[in-house]
Amino acid sequence: MAGKKKSNGSNKKDGAKDNLILRASDGKKVQVKESSLKQCKLFDSAFAFTESSNPNDPIEVKDVTSQALKFLVQFCDLHADDSPYESPQNGLLVVPDVRHEAMFESLDSKVFTEVMLAANYVENQRLIDSLMVYLHRSLRGLDVTGVKKALGLTTDISDTERLVFSDQNTANALVNQMNHMGMGA
Repeated sequence: MAGKKKSNGSNKKDGAKDNLILRASDGKKVQVKESSLKQCKLFDSAFAFTESSNPNDPIEVKDVTSQALKFLVQFCDLHADDSPYESPQNGLLVVPDVRHEAMFESLDSKVFTEVMLAANYVENQRLIDSLMVYLHRSLRGLDVTGVKKALGLTTDISDTERLVFSDQNTANALVNQMNHMGMGA
């Protein structure tokens, strides 16, 4: 399969960088240009490792699904030629990028959460900041019901929690909570 081979970097015409293979937690593989991943701090050590190992071996990306990993790669490709990102000290100063709108709108709430976790895992601050700005703009002006609907939340507590903290168990609620937190006697 051509996607598994690491190029020799001899394609000077378009400035192509070496391709790497990432393997998501669900076992699916995603091909990415090394230059795209330079934005993710986690992969700095992975690059040193790949230079001393078989370039055809995929880099394991644990705790990141293939769907989130594909989105992450797409985002990194979009910014591969951008200058290094410096997160502003005040998050309110992050300027929304119009290139992100269509990308983010295509995500349902479950995948959005997976992408946010993936961005945090690989330490891509540009993606984290962009997702937070998009989330803030999407939820602005909504009441609690609107926020729940936008995030795909159905209830604040699970059926199990509702049963544990029902009126008949109120006397035991503090004990149950302390046991749940590992502070029980």
